[in-house]
Amino acid sequence: MFSNSAYPTPGLFAVLFIMLAGSNVVTAQTPSAMVIDAEGNVGIGTDTPTGALDIFRTDGTAVLRLQESQSFPTNIMFSMMHSGNPGFSLSNTQSNATWQFRLGGSGSTEQFTINRAGISGPELSILASGDIRIKGSYISSSSRMNKDNIVKIDERHVLERVAQMPIYEWSYKTSPGSRHIGPMAEEYHEIFGFAGGGKGLAATDMAALALASVKALNTEVQDLKTENAMLRARNEKFDEMLERIAVLESRLTALAGYAQVE
Repeated sequence: MFSNSAYPTPGLFAVLFIMLAGSNVVTAQTPSAMVIDAEGNVGIGTDTPTGALDIFRTDGTAVLRLQESQSFPTNIMFSMMHSGNPGFSLSNTQSNATWQFRLGGSGSTEQFTINRAGISGPELSILASGDIRIKGSYISSSSRMNKDNIVKIDERHVLERVAQMPIYEWSYKTSPGSRHIGPMAEEYHEIFGFAGGGKGLAATDMAALALASVKALNTEVQDLKTENAMLRARNEKFDEMLERIAVLESRLTALAGYAQVE
């Protein structure tokens, strides 16, 4: 039996690994499949592990796989814990680009951020309130190649339904101090029946409704301009007729004067 004083815990585990794995687990002297150094760091494919577990491959097989055969309603397959701000990074050793994924803050400032190392400020933040903030633009796929059952809409009919939709000012229950403006998903779904199931709104649909309404209003404005131009043309003809009548009246008055003189 090994005593704890003679074999500290890391060393004891190293001995157990060696006994179970045979020649695959050796000390960091020659290239090997698995190495456990004096600090208890495990190296797989490397003789000089730089962390508690260091996996190195050169043939495209550096894959870490977790699989559970049983079905559970909720099952956390991967967990990271830290007394500060836990996170992980992805690095491209060819381009030297590194992206950081981190949990930080607490309470109302708690947030999950995605940031490209070397660039000020996170590119994306998900706050505990549910708000999402991005540094750039949100672009949703809208290619015709990705769509089916495409049907032309009547913009004026859309405008009529938009006019029926109540608009409110409100706050989320999780952020009572932050005010927003917009429709309720239930009424939106009742009027339009678009995606969301009466609980959510698709930003692309809301933007499209605004565009359709603008197009409908533009059509009405153009129709009014055409009607106004026609009325102006009629008024101009009417003015011409009034001028001609005035000239004729002037001539008649002059003729009447001549007749009296004679």
